[in-house]
Amino acid sequence: MATPISQLKATAAELAARIVGAGLLVWNETAKRWHGGDGVTLGGIAMARYDERNDGALGFLERVETAATNDVDAGDSGKVIVGNRATAIAFNLATAATLGAGFVAIFKNINAGAMTIVPNGAEEIDGANAAIIVPNGSSLVLKGDGAAFRTYLSNTDVTGTAIKGAPALSGANLADTDKLGVYDTSASALGSITVAQLVAGIFKTVRKIANGYFLSSFRLWDAADPTKGLAFSLAGISAATVRTVTMPDADIDLGKVGMKNGGSIALSGTSIELTGIPADVQRVMLDLKMGTTNGAARLELGDASGYPTGGYAGALSSVGASSVSSIATNAAYIGTIGAGVLPILFVGRVVMTKQSGNEWLVEGGMQYLTNGNQIISVLAAGLVGNLSRVRLSSGSAATLSGTAKIWWEF
Repeated sequence: MATPISQLKATAAELAARIVGAGLLVWNETAKRWHGGDGVTLGGIAMARYDERNDGALGFLERVETAATNDVDAGDSGKVIVGNRATAIAFNLATAATLGAGFVAIFKNINAGAMTIVPNGAEEIDGANAAIIVPNGSSLVLKGDGAAFRTYLSNTDVTGTAIKGAPALSGANLADTDKLGVYDTSASALGSITVAQLVAGIFKTVRKIANGYFLSSFRLWDAADPTKGLAFSLAGISAATVRTVTMPDADIDLGKVGMKNGGSIALSGTSIELTGIPADVQRVMLDLKMGTTNGAARLELGDASGYPTGGYAGALSSVGASSVSSIATNAAYIGTIGAGVLPILFVGRVVMTKQSGNEWLVEGGMQYLTNGNQIISVLAAGLVGNLSRVRLSSGSAATLSGTAKIWWEF
């Protein structure tokens, strides 16, 4: 059995090996403090010196650590625990029961190392069994209730200087999963939100953004298929120039604005078709540089059922060195010339304009390159369905040559 101390002073080593008698006070000459005896405890019970007192204010005492791994115990309650390490630094909590229901401490990260507060075993911090990260320049208050822990922001730490001194993020390293602090008014509590959630939340309902500017590029993407998008290019606008697009008071289908090129085709044989005309066109134009070995060239309008053999009404006139007139009955004559002037070559344009329903007005204005005659044709054509194709021909035994190009407008 250890021998009790009866003298009133001893070194730290002597105290550690002796039991201080009950009711005795012994002066620790090494630590310069009093130890009270209870007759049981080796070294007695050490008493705090005046300069070690805790005045009751949270954070009065400070503990600064630079090691990679550090333990947090009940004696750290009320302290500011500071992590000062350039690389990762962890603070491992004792069990919530060991730390006690009154445990509270401030954690502060003052260096570049990733600082974590690690719960013991399966215990939880803020309802999750996961470590809490304290970024460089940030701090939080950790409170225990004997079973789990909660974190609280230290508002006095969120200053302009602290924010200004925090590492800067740029577009290159700002990730969708990066988080921002927010105040949730519906829950009257602080929370966090990722960058992706912020963007989705802004546009979850109709919102107006005044004076919005998009630099570099601006695109609209198809929500159902993100591989499809609409890009806006301003490369054709002169420097220091702003162009304005003024919308009419009507819906507009951009796919149906202006003249559309339906393509060119080489002419050959006795007849040839130009197909693929959209169902809702209002005007079709046919540019011709056409040769034929017959004196009459015809244009037929067709729909999905074929080419009607009737329904044409109008006339063609060829005026010049060899004048002739023709009456259209089963096709639109777009070129005719008297005998003896073959083969012929003419150029010009035929315009087909939708009148109403499936009624079309066909107008032609061309010039014979063979003899200089001017050709004018005007007639009406009726179809069963929508115009979808046209056919050029030049008599049963004739041969076509040259090119035709088709255009349309909506």
